[in-house]
Amino acid sequence: MTNAEIANAVKNAKSFAKAKEIVRNVLREDKAWQVRTMLFLFERQTAQEQSSETTDLRNDVGFNSADAMILTSFAKQWNQREWLSDKQMGILGRKITKYAGQVARKIRGNPAEGKAEEAAARETAAV
Repeated sequence: MTNAEIANAVKNAKSFAKAKEIVRNVLREDKAWQVRTMLFLFERQTAQEQSSETTDLRNDVGFNSADAMILTSFAKQWNQREWLSDKQMGILGRKITKYAGQVARKIRGNPAEGKAEEAAARETAAV
């Protein structure tokens, strides 16, 4: 699928869950989408978060606290030299799929879509 076809599939998905599933499947397989998503998330971090390689705000925007240090480091490296090692790409590929919801929301143009469902799922998993 081309980028345009993927974007159209996400936009036209009948539900947010289906849109997120489409993005997750693309992120599992497509290294270019993995990198673009990493850079998109990095740009959503605050300047302080980018500088400190941490997550200061719990706002479901950008990287989570577990990934902030390593993925911020990867994004900075990509911005400097435009490549990551095979090992780094493997790590990125394993971590990036959890951010499919943020990408789906961006493509669909609805920053709040699916947040209530995701919060409920996190609460259920924590119990």
